[in-house]
Amino acid sequence: MQLRIWLPIMQAVAMLWLAWSSLSHGTHKFVLQAPAPATSSAIQEQHSPRILDWAQGINLPAVTVVTPIEFALRRANRLPDYRIQFYGCWLAGLLCWYMAGRFADAIVGWRKTGALQAAPRADVAFILLALPSTILMAAAFGFSGKQSQIISAWAVAWLAITSADFLFRVAQLIRHRRRPDFSRR
Repeated sequence: MQLRIWLPIMQAVAMLWLAWSSLSHGTHKFVLQAPAPATSSAIQEQHSPRILDWAQGINLPAVTVVTPIEFALRRANRLPDYRIQFYGCWLAGLLCWYMAGRFADAIVGWRKTGALQAAPRADVAFILLALPSTILMAAAFGFSGKQSQIISAWAVAWLAITSADFLFRVAQLIRHRRRPDFSRR
């Protein structure tokens, strides 16, 4: 089973569904357009799109990448641009789900063969970036659900995924470490 292909496809379907549901429920003005500068923060809080919460939750490690980009592209004294956040989470989230699929495929392969393969460098590099960013985002959004219960639930799921991936990659690195050859001296 090629989970490295199926997980990004399922993420894309979920994100398409979120985009479609925002259009069908009339909330597209909040997701696809930045609010007017004169909008007060109280109205902003009241109409904050739950669709963006779902997009950020589904792709939680990607939020660490998308947020600085959105800040850099935002004009002075403007409110957040939900389009950049939504589509940025979507695109960066594809990579996150692809790498999660590679981890799942590695687990399945290990269980089938019984042999622990060497860890690919790209997988190690990704998890060394994804685990701290997931911890950062989970701590920033809070586990109590005060800011968003959706993101809090996904934070727990992503912490489980990235922690398991990290432990698996460390086990691969330990198993295939180079041992010094003292016989040549």
